Amino acid sequence: MVYARLLLAQGQPRTAERVLNGLETAAVKEERNGSLITVYVLQALCKRAAGNRAAALDRLGQALSLATSPGYRRVFLDEGPAVAALLPQLRHVAPAFVIELLQAFPHEAAPAPEGLAGPVSKTQFEILRLLDFGLTNQEIADKLGISIGTAKWHLHQIFGKLQARNRTEAVTKAREQGLL
Repeated sequence: MVYARLLLAQGQPRTAERVLNGLETAAVKEERNGSLITVYVLQALCKRAAGNRAAALDRLGQALSLATSPGYRRVFLDEGPAVAALLPQLRHVAPAFVIELLQAFPHEAAPAPEGLAGPVSKTQFEILRLLDFGLTNQEIADKLGISIGTAKWHLHQIFGKLQARNRTEAVTKAREQGLL
């Protein structure tokens, strides 16, 4: 798998995928689900690098399906932003697991896109993501380990920065601005 990662880093996704296909066959035959999850994640990155986003999402979805019960978080987190960018589109596969993964990725404060009234802090970005999942104020507070009053304060700040009147409008505008 190290060789496949090296090939991927060198911009050779098709060669890396050939290596991974052999590893996939062996992992399936020997029933090594941990290895198979890693292979699927790396195959998703190969397909993404080759410009095949649909196939990348399919492979990552397979990895998520296998990983949710044993909780293989590290496999996804180790691959970094490339996996994080694909995960929001796969939340239907394993909603709680995907939320957990997205929260575990490091996030910096997003710069204020054109038309935004100010930069979005790390906490506000996290709240926006949880809002996108349809969580209530209490659920947001619980997930982030903050009080419900603090969650509401951040929501108020988000509404002001996005010039939104409600949660739905905030999510819509955040998507339009590229924040989600």
